[in-house]
Amino acid sequence: MKKAYLFFLIFIVTLSLALAVEVGYRTSESIAEEIISSLSQAKYEDWSAAFISTDDKIRGGVLPATLFIPVAATDEHLGDRNVAAYHVVPEKMEFSDLLAKEDKTRIVTLLAGCSILVRNTTEGGLTLDGVSVTEPDIFVDKFIAIHRIRFPLDFTKYGRMVDYKPKPKTELISKLEIEVFAVVIAVTLAVIIRCLVSSRR
Repeated sequence: MKKAYLFFLIFIVTLSLALAVEVGYRTSESIAEEIISSLSQAKYEDWSAAFISTDDKIRGGVLPATLFIPVAATDEHLGDRNVAAYHVVPEKMEFSDLLAKEDKTRIVTLLAGCSILVRNTTEGGLTLDGVSVTEPDIFVDKFIAIHRIRFPLDFTKYGRMVDYKPKPKTELISKLEIEVFAVVIAVTLAVIIRCLVSSRR
């Protein structure tokens, strides 16, 4: 009986360590990479679904983001990771947040070093790289926002390099993963203590 108990204890400790290792490798960069890959393989009309389905990690509070989806019949962008990356901002921005931006503000995108030019004037209204927002806030939740825009954004024309310092790599752990890990460790410690106490009797 004690051997089976010990085997179970070793199994729980091993499972806890495996969970800790898996959780530690989730970074904002790897999640951004998944988003870019998913969008670059989808038609514009499918971007919303591709973004949200990739966002299961983002929706867990890991990487807030905003997607701008062009209303375009062309599929010239397919396979172009730069186009996909340029249409995603690594920050949740509802339409009201965009309207609050000053004229000629730049917002950083997932395309390294490139930013979108926000024009916000009384004459021209709000535009992003000269492109109007046709359907704001088509999807908004706690972590992401999606807006539809008239045309694709052109990073070769507007997306000039900015003084951009990437955030240091951080390990991203959702609240649920932390709670599960804490429970597993607590149970493991309780079992170890109980084994030690009962073996001394």
